[in-house]
Amino acid sequence: MDFHTYTTTREACSKVGLDDAPDAFYQTALADALAIQSAQFFFQLNNERDWEKARRPYYNVWPSIVPMLTRLNLDLDSALIQLPLPALCVRLPKQSNPMTFDWRGQPCQIQCIMMGDMGDGKAISVLIDVGEVMNNGLADVPIYTYCNFRRQDGLTVEQSLAGLGKDAFSDIGVQVPSELVTDCVRLCCSLCLLDNDPSVIEPDVQGPG
Repeated sequence: MDFHTYTTTREACSKVGLDDAPDAFYQTALADALAIQSAQFFFQLNNERDWEKARRPYYNVWPSIVPMLTRLNLDLDSALIQLPLPALCVRLPKQSNPMTFDWRGQPCQIQCIMMGDMGDGKAISVLIDVGEVMNNGLADVPIYTYCNFRRQDGLTVEQSLAGLGKDAFSDIGVQVPSELVTDCVRLCCSLCLLDNDPSVIEPDVQGPG
């Protein structure tokens, strides 16, 4: 089965000749994000930098397991949700993808979900990719639905999911339904819990590209 792949901002820029080495690219891009006071872009770049450093680890999620993982009642402490790595990508299938929706009469599907640690472990940043791009004047760069999953002692996963809120999402471009955003984050939480048992699930990494 074919799975979607995540395109970093650096990869998108390299297609138009902006092919800086990773360290130089992210140093400049993170400074730009701070200059325009974009927390979303800053954490996106931070996740992508960490992901590249870790050799792009990912989970391929088969369509048959998605319904079970998105219906689990996670009435447990949110602090128990731990990423196995600083950044990790969840890749969904190109065929028979159950995470689909309509946007202005056009079918859309969740392609990838990027997770990354933020705030010294107080939250997990979540970037939801539907394959949308926007031209920034230099290149067609991916844009994502962005939200933060709070991790806090005494706050359950279900309470954190309920607090995602529409105000946390970008209002640019395709709008992913709020219930599907919640499903995406619930899927990520379930995968993190399963990762505690490597006999059940284990992240893979991409080879040199």
